[in-house]
Amino acid sequence: MQFLRQTLTNSTILYNPQIIQTSVAVIVNNDEILLIKRKVNARDPHSGQIAFPGGKVEKDENTFQAAIRETFEEIGVNLNESHHLGRIDKNYQAYYIKNKNLKIATHIFQLDGQVECTINENEVDRVMRLPLNQISLEYMDIKKYKNKSVHVFARTVERQKYLSDIVMQGFQYQQFPYYKLEKQVFYGLSWLVLCDVLQKLKLHQDVVDYTFQNYHYGFENNVRKEQFFDEWFKKKRLNQFIFN
Repeated sequence: MQFLRQTLTNSTILYNPQIIQTSVAVIVNNDEILLIKRKVNARDPHSGQIAFPGGKVEKDENTFQAAIRETFEEIGVNLNESHHLGRIDKNYQAYYIKNKNLKIATHIFQLDGQVECTINENEVDRVMRLPLNQISLEYMDIKKYKNKSVHVFARTVERQKYLSDIVMQGFQYQQFPYYKLEKQVFYGLSWLVLCDVLQKLKLHQDVVDYTFQNYHYGFENNVRKEQFFDEWFKKKRLNQFIFN
């Protein structure tokens, strides 16, 4: 893992009240990646998903400290600085919520030997392991949704119409690649983070290429895409309409 360490940064990101800063721990244990399957929770849009241990950065805390704390709270694994390989030099933009950007920092840790996990049953359904040497393109597939953004963000007929008027001009469909792991779907930003890790490890480039080539937001051209994100992120109109 020395090669991986050289591609990472030792810097951390401090708590910032202007954004929702979160942090996750990518734990490599005996050439396996430790993952969690989130507990199903009707109030959590990400419940039931495969993810890395992690959560929000609290006041007087940085992303490294948050990754360690959240990992212990969720799966009972004690991480420390000696396990830390570094942070991916990217603060991932997840989405925009409650007038704030939600960002995700990714810290990578290496643990040798047997790791015993004690899950927090309020947050975690179970711990999953993904062997690095078993990742294969044959387990990849694609989901495609027509007008996906309406179904994700809208909760009423009136809001669907509002979003259709503003967003759906030029929007055709959205598709995302996913990985089949233990009969579960591993997708979204957590899967993209893992692909970045694989790229740094120079592993499974075919899987990485398939993933990034097949993500599609469904805009007929880049101008439409820029218009959408300008409306969504900069003017904040969609967020204010939906969450107010």
